[in-house]
Amino acid sequence: MRESGSVRAIWLAGLALLLVGLLLPAFVNRQPIMYPDSVGYFHSGYAAIKQAKSILDAHQGSHAPSAPALTPRQADGVTTARSVYYGLTYVAGYWLGGVWALALGQALVTLAALVLAARHAVPLDPMRRIAVLGAVALLTGLNFFVVAAMPDVFAGLMLLAVAVVLAYAPRMPRLEYLFWLGLIALAGLYHKAHLAILAVTLVLAAPLVWRRHGRDLLLLAGAGVLAWVGHVAVDVAVTKATGKPPIAPPFLLARLVGDGTAERYLRDVCPKQNLATCAFLDKMPMTENDFLWSHDPDRSVMGGADRQTRAAIAAEAGGIVLGTLQAYG
Repeated sequence: MRESGSVRAIWLAGLALLLVGLLLPAFVNRQPIMYPDSVGYFHSGYAAIKQAKSILDAHQGSHAPSAPALTPRQADGVTTARSVYYGLTYVAGYWLGGVWALALGQALVTLAALVLAARHAVPLDPMRRIAVLGAVALLTGLNFFVVAAMPDVFAGLMLLAVAVVLAYAPRMPRLEYLFWLGLIALAGLYHKAHLAILAVTLVLAAPLVWRRHGRDLLLLAGAGVLAWVGHVAVDVAVTKATGKPPIAPPFLLARLVGDGTAERYLRDVCPKQNLATCAFLDKMPMTENDFLWSHDPDRSVMGGADRQTRAAIAAEAGGIVLGTLQAYG
């Protein structure tokens, strides 16, 4: 009995040390790591809460001051560049626990995922298992992603979830299985790019594991579909609130503009095609950040254009990306 209690105490102490290790970069930095996009995520969540409160007050006939209706200029500026779901998590965490809450929450989710995965993949005694997890936390750069106010860490956790489910599903308790599915859905809600990564991963895995894990593949895909529906719901809500659909920033096009290949393609096709992006060819070369966000008249595209132009560029972005990859990929 005493030996069992000692093992449990060592295990709990090890978990506490792992949590400290995951938060270590933030402790050294004296706060979680912030990026310019971190502020954007926070504003996305806060704006969603304000708009929801305004609608709720209107339905309830509340006399309390509510958020003002969006001006035409604000409505024109609504995009889906940053996930409102991650923004809501950020705002809720800040209200509940201040600037550290988001990093702590991400650290706890990561710790849970590592411990559950290690139960299957690291068949060692508790002390050695803790040592392995400590190495993962401290030597891989994972903890820097954990304490950043960005959803990037969930891309790795999502891939871990896929791997664990496909490798160990037959011996997995139902609650743990639901945890992994929920983690995948959460990752998809937090960033649309995670859904693309998930789709490619499942397509590549299908020929290898379909016979033994066909049901698991479908459930993993279902978690992704659930997240996709969540994003569609946001688009519908924005359209209903503003009367205009949100504009999805053309991230892939911006990346290809930044490395110069899209510029080469546009110089070839613009004399033959009337593309909205061609009007900005004289400002290139430019970085992807300039393409997406700059308001400098000499080097801006999406940031300085009117809504009609931004919508046209977003609509034609897929064709430009495909043409660029076919020509120079």
